[in-house]
Amino acid sequence: NNTIILRGDGNLSILESCTVDDVIAEVIAVMRGGKEIKVGSFKWKLYGYLWPQNAFLRRVGLGVYRRLRRK
Repeated sequence: NNTIILRGDGNLSILESCTVDDVIAEVIAVMRGGKEIKVGSFKWKLYGYLWPQNAFLRRVGLGVYRRLRRK
């Protein structure tokens, strides 16, 4: 199968897809709180494990996170 399913932080309800040929870059690290988290690192895997696959739980989690950050 040549299809990749896209689902980012802000994409809570719609599953988007593209082909492997449409991909022009791959994430190798992200910056969080001024620190680099590399793909495949323990912290990366921990975030991936803790991040809910269920769209409703993701929406609730993001809502709680936003409210906590406002204070």
